[in-house]
Amino acid sequence: MRTLKMPAFLLLVIFVLVTYLYIDTTQLETRLAHNIEYITIHHTFHIAKNIESIIKEKTRNTKDLYNTLKYNPYLRKDIEDALSILITPIYQYIYVVYRDKKGRFRYLLDGSRIDRGEFDQKIDVSPKWNQIFKTKAPLLIKHHKLQTLWITYLYPIIQDNKIQALIAIDFSPNFRKTLHRTLKPISFVISFIFATITFLILMLLYQLYVSIKAKQESFIDPLTGAYNRTFLREFFKQHTLSKYAILMLDIDHFKQINDNYGHKAGDTVLREIVQNLKKSLREKDILIRYGGEEFLIFIEKSNNTNIINLAERIRKRVESTPFYIEDYKLHITISIGINLHPEHFKDQIKAIKYADEMLYIAKRSGRNQIIYQPPKTSSAQQSLSINNVQEAIEEGGLFCQFQPIVDLQSSQTLKYEALVRLRYNKRIFYPNQFLEDIEFTTVYTILTQKVLETVFAKITTTGSKISVNLKFSDILDNKLFSTILQTIQKNQALAPNLTIELLENEALYEKEQILAKLEQLKTYGIQIALDDFGTGYSNFTIFEELPIDILKIDGSLIRSINDKKISYNIVKAIASFAKDI
Repeated sequence: MRTLKMPAFLLLVIFVLVTYLYIDTTQLETRLAHNIEYITIHHTFHIAKNIESIIKEKTRNTKDLYNTLKYNPYLRKDIEDALSILITPIYQYIYVVYRDKKGRFRYLLDGSRIDRGEFDQKIDVSPKWNQIFKTKAPLLIKHHKLQTLWITYLYPIIQDNKIQALIAIDFSPNFRKTLHRTLKPISFVISFIFATITFLILMLLYQLYVSIKAKQESFIDPLTGAYNRTFLREFFKQHTLSKYAILMLDIDHFKQINDNYGHKAGDTVLREIVQNLKKSLREKDILIRYGGEEFLIFIEKSNNTNIINLAERIRKRVESTPFYIEDYKLHITISIGINLHPEHFKDQIKAIKYADEMLYIAKRSGRNQIIYQPPKTSSAQQSLSINNVQEAIEEGGLFCQFQPIVDLQSSQTLKYEALVRLRYNKRIFYPNQFLEDIEFTTVYTILTQKVLETVFAKITTTGSKISVNLKFSDILDNKLFSTILQTIQKNQALAPNLTIELLENEALYEKEQILAKLEQLKTYGIQIALDDFGTGYSNFTIFEELPIDILKIDGSLIRSINDKKISYNIVKAIASFAKDI
């Protein structure tokens, strides 16, 4: 992950930088010593120049320095006394020599206070001294192997472009020791500073490591080892959904596993499912535990066929893998919803919701299957896709037309039936053009909520009684029913003007749950109507099982009562039955 690469790169940069600075700074003592040495040598040059001036002045700038000093012992002593004043702990010896015809060096003057060299006395020196006669420039000679001397500085006394003598100044080795001893605390302080800096950097890096590790652990589901929902925010920061397809996966009948075998068994199944999924996924694919038994997978795109084939392999792998809970062998299946084009959605949440809606369709369609697009309507008319419906609702394109329900005897309008419409791209779309595509999706829930809000707004302004259509499956859908109930509770005072018409176009299952929920609705004063009775799934026992207040006979029977006697007799029988109960 990038969160690991960045600190690793930062660590490398800091390490290289600190190492470079440390190596560079450890040379500071040497550089300071060189600088002090340079200053001292420069200072020595001026001392030697002053000595030259004194000698020339005392000897009246003679061209024969040797004979002048040889025959004037008092002059020699006078100059040597002056030289001795310059002897310091730095300058150990200061003397003046010449080179005889045989190339040997001999004393002319010696400023030493003790063990002073005699005039014309031979002195043993390094052959390097001869270089000065070639360059006629000051010469610096370092004595690396001598313990008694550090540096000899030679300065030529030149007369008529000829070197008459050399001023020699010997540096004491104690000066070098004193210099290094003086600079040693600086080296110690530098080492201490860098040790402290290194320690602080290491502490900082450790804290960074702990922070990153804690952050990573906060992204991991402790039960399964997959990423958790918290990781989604980090994922969205680093990736664009256009590179991925989204799979929403759910374990079929997982609640039964928990109910029958306990939550520990359920946890075991979840862990094994994740291990199973990881075997089918690539390292670059992202697996997230999105809910209890719901998983979100981001698959890096190649083409749609490959994505669907991968999802099918995942489904078959789980289906063919036996799961063992103690002595029990379980066969587990999964349902998968796929969003192949998340880039078509306005934001990531909507793209994920679409995959969730496809999963919802897969589960309601029998489970253990893959859905990557909603079932297409059989209508020849142009229909709206789920994205179009969602966009129409968000842009305020949902509205209701209210069909009057009239008393045939008095011709008075007793109530209205709300008929939902969508306005999209300057066209009006009817329920048969969009409802089938959005059933069992979040968009369907939003649409139902908007219809109820529109109806209650109409009741508020007109005081009319209005009915809305719902299916038995809508009542059984806990999420949708919760939304319906919340909307009714917000408009509790208006609820007695509302009638819910149940469309009898699907088989009636789980009657006890439907009964309980209808009874809950009726506590708010809502009436329950049965629509399209007489065809399809009509069964007279429904009146024994559900609290029906209003019976609406199917329109196909009513339209043919003048032409078909059987239709007339059926309608008459239904009307008689309704009056009796």
